[in-house]
Amino acid sequence: MTATTVQHATGALVLKEAILENFMSYEYARIPFSTGMNLICGPNGAGKSSILLAISVALGQAYTERSKKLADLIRRGKDIARVTLVFDNSPSADGRRPVPSIRSNELTLTRYMKVDGDYWYQINFSPASKAEVDDLLSEFGIDPDNMLIVMHQYMVEEFTVISPQEKLRLVESATGLSRLRDRVLEAYEALRNVMSEEESIKALMEESQKTLENWRLEYDKILRRGKLLDEKARLQLEHGWALFRKQQSLVEAMQQRFRSVGEEVKANAERAERIGAEASSTRERLESSRFEYRRLFLELVEEEKKGEGENPNVERIEQRIVRAENAITKGIDAYVDLRVREALARHRLEELEAERREVERRASEASTTLEELRASAEKNGPLVETSRVPEDVEKDMEANQIAIALLGTVLENAKEMYESYQKTFDEIAEKAKQVSINRDMALKELDVRKGVWRKGVEDLMTKVTEAFRENMDKIGAIGLVNLIDVDDLENSGIELLVGFGGANPTALNYYTQSGGERSVSVVAFLLALQSSIVSPIRAVDEFDVHMDPRNREAFLRMIVERAKRDPSVSYICITPGQIPPVIEDASVLVVQNNYGISTVGIVTKGAG
Repeated sequence: MTATTVQHATGALVLKEAILENFMSYEYARIPFSTGMNLICGPNGAGKSSILLAISVALGQAYTERSKKLADLIRRGKDIARVTLVFDNSPSADGRRPVPSIRSNELTLTRYMKVDGDYWYQINFSPASKAEVDDLLSEFGIDPDNMLIVMHQYMVEEFTVISPQEKLRLVESATGLSRLRDRVLEAYEALRNVMSEEESIKALMEESQKTLENWRLEYDKILRRGKLLDEKARLQLEHGWALFRKQQSLVEAMQQRFRSVGEEVKANAERAERIGAEASSTRERLESSRFEYRRLFLELVEEEKKGEGENPNVERIEQRIVRAENAITKGIDAYVDLRVREALARHRLEELEAERREVERRASEASTTLEELRASAEKNGPLVETSRVPEDVEKDMEANQIAIALLGTVLENAKEMYESYQKTFDEIAEKAKQVSINRDMALKELDVRKGVWRKGVEDLMTKVTEAFRENMDKIGAIGLVNLIDVDDLENSGIELLVGFGGANPTALNYYTQSGGERSVSVVAFLLALQSSIVSPIRAVDEFDVHMDPRNREAFLRMIVERAKRDPSVSYICITPGQIPPVIEDASVLVVQNNYGISTVGIVTKGAG
């Protein structure tokens, strides 16, 4: 059997057992349930609330107060968790099962959760979708997201602060009246659709001439867009060749610079050679002067050896020696100067050669870019002559793009639409008559459905108000239920009026009443609803929060008595307190936590 074959359910669907595996503080636990009262007690932190949380998760709840991710509910260190609910699907006296399409005596609903965030369902061990699970449970009025059916920890206080409108929606959902509201909303939606259609048709009729003109304008936009696109193509072509021309000028300039530097290299090479040759000649003359100087010096020595007395040759030789010394000094200065000039010339030659290589490299790169620009420009079209620089063309391209953008959406079928509107006008007028008839019918249907919904809500509130008053009277308090804005579906709601210690009833809210007064008021209202709630599973966690011992025992008795009157309903109550010995006819489950592992002990019915 697959979940898609589930038929409409009949009879009661009784919860028999919940099986928790690697769920929060539970490694493995089988928790039995029965019709009537199921009391779950134990110390704080033992894992009591986790049981109700597991049931809600298995029933399809996605967001919980404990965690915003299902993966956080998996026991630490484990990769997967599983919660299984076992329901009694045995046939009744007439032989019919609660879920006829499932032939076994048990119906199991299982939800798997993985640490990677994945999860899935099974119905009787066959894969099922979330929608299939919701459809099955909705047949029995089971909604884990409705706090009047499953009231988790802290929700007693939360019910106090929600708006009157939210309170009424929860009541309608829990009691099955939401289907009447849905029918009214469906009628509203049908009426809105008809009225929207009527308004559209009227607008079409009134604006037909304007619409025709609008389509003519749309056709003009097509023509303008064509011209702009032609201009765009022309500008793109011009821009491509303008870039080419700009780069071409750059290449030519670099080539000219290469030639100029080459000429400078040649001139400096010749100059360096000329200076070097002149320096060599100067060195030769210097060596000749030095040789002459040594020869004269030796000649002077020979003349001086000839004896004392005046020797005109000595004086003459000395004069020639002085002239030779001066020639040597001048030669040295001239030679050094020439060598310095030669070194500077050759250094400049190296610089020019380096510059020539750099210019050659850049010219090569520019030539490569030039060919790329040529190939790019040729993709748009053949060469066009332009005197404009690329920047000027780009300004025109930007203006062209803006003009295209300003056209907005261009409808290609404008001409055809313009020609067809005259023909459709008569059809629109005829349709307007039919829509007017449909509107009158929708208004009548809406009035009928609103009347049915209002009567259902008023009858329910009459019944609930009496039960709420009786429940509050048992603890010496006053309780009333006030139905507000019943003529306004959207703003309709209910508010609880309570009075304690002889005070006049006032609206229940977080600021007026104490915590204990709020708790007893909410639980008293919840009890007043029980006879009208559809779901075979009802649960409340820490209903006795803030209650004093007397009120706690009184309401515990009321809950047990209520459970006795609903033999096909499983009531689940979680309390951290001790169970009074006087409480009878209740299955008591005791939760303990030892070394981080929660376990459940069972106390038989009737035990204290």
